Amino acid sequence: TIMPKAKNHFGGGRVHALLLLSASCATSSASNVLINEVAYTGSTVGSCDGEDWVELFNNDSSSSTPTSLDNYILHDDKGPADDKSYIFPTGVSIAPGEYKVLCKGTNFAFGIGSTDTVTLVDTNGAIVSTSGSLPGTGGDSASYALFDPASTGEIGNEAGYEYTSTPTPGEANVFTTIEQISREERL
Repeated sequence: TIMPKAKNHFGGGRVHALLLLSASCATSSASNVLINEVAYTGSTVGSCDGEDWVELFNNDSSSSTPTSLDNYILHDDKGPADDKSYIFPTGVSIAPGEYKVLCKGTNFAFGIGSTDTVTLVDTNGAIVSTSGSLPGTGGDSASYALFDPASTGEIGNEAGYEYTSTPTPGEANVFTTIEQISREERL
């Protein structure tokens, strides 16, 4: 289990979030599928027509074989048994390095609330990935995205979820830090 901290760049505080990868999936390629970004108030960016969306990413760099998502379940706080949860149909997979955007109304029926947790579980009910509890801030121009300092050259080794004012459905996450915003405002 990995328990990163998420930074709330809109309120300046720190918020704890959970990214849980089930130990039972450790040998499965499904453990490489992550909830990479969540927009709970929708976004005009992308193909979800302003609806809530969830982006999955397969970060498997050691294989060229797609990961099957057959009968996996994406759900919010109400749990996988809720009738609004999304059960992936047979034949759905995600290739290594691929992003898959799921839209409310098209793929799932549940609404993502500002403090909900979005979770992906496998066919055995084991957690593959979860956003942790959203901190209740953000808005139409922001999303809650997975941040990996190693991939951006940031100092430190803390991965987690952060709000970003640059939603990127179907693409690599982009972050504008508080320091960058402050510097831009001074110019």
